Parts: sequence; structure tokens; C-alpha cells
Amino acid sequence: MPPLSILVIDDNIQFGTLLTRICAGVGHTVAQVSNPWEIFERYNEQAPDIVFLDIFMPALNGIEVARWLTEKRFNGKLIFMTGYHPDFLSAARLSVEQQTDAVVTTLEKPARVEQILGVIGGGSARSEKMPLGEFPR
Repeated sequence: MPPLSILVIDDNIQFGTLLTRICAGVGHTVAQVSNPWEIFERYNEQAPDIVFLDIFMPALNGIEVARWLTEKRFNGKLIFMTGYHPDFLSAARLSVEQQTDAVVTTLEKPARVEQILGVIGGGSARSEKMPLGEFPR
């Protein structure tokens, strides 16, 4: 799999850092923002292939960000995330997937390495052999 450009938007800095390390550890280019307002600048700089998007963030929620991405004609993979009840993931997905060309999927937090790699499309053989503690810092 060629390297992808990934944008992680999560106000939970620890989980965002985990996602960043896992994705960078298998060769992808990753940017992380904890303030959803930063997406507007970062998106234009990076043109991501994949956006990990937390649903519940202060001031601006993931549904609002997803609608903005739809207006920008984002057509990569949008991965909604939450640590709350999985019904929130289903509702977020349904509210957006009819209005976009993006592939919309979900990830329940906390997530295992295999689940994260699975939603981005898997990893390399190297990633399957690399324990989490060995990812770059």
C-alpha cells in the first residue's frame, strides 16, 4: 500500500497521539490536531486521503466538521470515532454518508492496533510484527 496522508482530529490528545504513532509507524504521513478549528488550515495544507474525526469535541462537533468536508468535496475516507455508545457512530455515519462521495466508516474508542490498521486499509507485513511499544515517538 502506498503511503497515505492522514489527518487525525481528536480533542483527546492521548488517543490522537496513539493513532498518529500507529499510522506513522506503517509509513503514512500523519498530522494531528486537537482543536477542531485547526482543521480548516490543516486540511488545506495537507489534502488528506483519510480523516479520523472524533464526534464529540468542545465548540465544534465532528458532524459539523464532516459537513464542512462534504462542502469541500472531500472524497477520501472519513472515519468517525467516539468512546461513547456505538449508536452515536451509526447516527453520525448515516447523517453524512448520503451527502458525500467519501467512504464513511467508524471506529469505537478505545481501539486496538488491528482495528486501526483495518479501518485505514490494513498495514504492511512490518506493522503486523511490530509491537506497539516500538512505534516512533
